[in-house]
Amino acid sequence: MARRRYQRGNVERRGDRWIGRWREDIIGDDGVVQRQRRYEVIGTIQEFPTKRLACRQLDQVLARINAIGYRPGRIATLGEFARRWQEEYGCLRKPSTAKAQASHLRVHIIPALGMLRLNELTLEEQQRFVARQAKTLRRKTLLNVLQTLSVMLNTAKNWGYVCEGPEDSAIFHCGSPAHHRCCP
Repeated sequence: MARRRYQRGNVERRGDRWIGRWREDIIGDDGVVQRQRRYEVIGTIQEFPTKRLACRQLDQVLARINAIGYRPGRIATLGEFARRWQEEYGCLRKPSTAKAQASHLRVHIIPALGMLRLNELTLEEQQRFVARQAKTLRRKTLLNVLQTLSVMLNTAKNWGYVCEGPEDSAIFHCGSPAHHRCCP
């Protein structure tokens, strides 16, 4: 299903922030396309002093939706997708790998990111997760957890979910001054 029409969205000021609103087609679990109203904080008044500048920023947000090849995607929380992913993907792995991935999800990923929708899990949010985990985990454990997250997000992208998969090196930077020792 192609996009219905070009969207300009709507920008309004709330306090010291600009809020952008638009509509997006989402494929539900039952396969039916639904149109949902979405909103996002575009920035602060200090970042965009005029409404016109905030509208320009919203245009960049809407570029994906207004693209010629836009197709509606599926949206789920990371916790919901992790359950599906384990059922359909985990059974294809060796038992030791499946057990390790289940542990990574149960102990590290789901408690920290499980309530976020996949489309809210930006590279910035992924980097915050890495920074938090790097404080408590050893290097090898951190790399294994990140590998599980990376495989899961790339699978979500391939299955048609709306999400931002990790970049090859972006997610693995832990922020340590000697990151060459703790990151590839």
